[in-house]
Amino acid sequence: MEVSLKWFKHYSNVSTVSESMTNFLEEFGFEAYGRYWKLLEFLSERYDGESHKFTIHNKVLRDLLKFRTHLKLSNYLVTINLLPSIKVVVNDNQIEINAPILLELQQKDFKRARPKSATVAPKNKNKNKNKIHTKSAPENVPILKSKIIEIINYFNLVTGKSYKTDDDSAVRVIMPLLNQEYTIDDFKHVVDVKHTDWKDRPEMDSSIRPITFFAEDKFSSYLNQKKNTQEEYDFSIFK
Repeated sequence: MEVSLKWFKHYSNVSTVSESMTNFLEEFGFEAYGRYWKLLEFLSERYDGESHKFTIHNKVLRDLLKFRTHLKLSNYLVTINLLPSIKVVVNDNQIEINAPILLELQQKDFKRARPKSATVAPKNKNKNKNKIHTKSAPENVPILKSKIIEIINYFNLVTGKSYKTDDDSAVRVIMPLLNQEYTIDDFKHVVDVKHTDWKDRPEMDSSIRPITFFAEDKFSSYLNQKKNTQEEYDFSIFK
């Protein structure tokens, strides 16, 4: 089958006119930025002009993006999920990638630019010609990262655990809930009620972990539980 997207425009100032890409570059550096474009090139080569969903074995993607371990690849894919252009789900050895940006890039390919606009990015940002940056883009990367850090720190404080703030399993369950517009207070409430429920039950100790507290299919029901007791915590560590 002939590849539909043989090339796509890449404005020379995309890292400055696109807020999400600016934040991504500032937060994670040029290696992460370069790997993003390498991934986009890889997907473009396999794009059939219709479906922008791909299933790729994790070893293939590790080799492509030059990661030595699956964990490092997973951590990078978490950061990619902060961009509005590509969404990634990791299922064991298979990685599912949804890249709707390919549709937008395809439209640019077919439309062709006027001679001047082929090399010069549009000056008027409000026209939104750079489809990477849209009004529906998620909150910027630093804010999302700070929310995840606060949630994991609170979990550790209440439960006495010591999860790292970039723990892959924790970040993976927190991100979808933040995307559903649950607030930090919602997470704190769930931590409080479930820790109160399980802290004195030795058989539940193994369940006191982020992937259990923040399981997407249980979070709403946990959130609707009322607090049984009021506990005091030292919040000075966050100041």
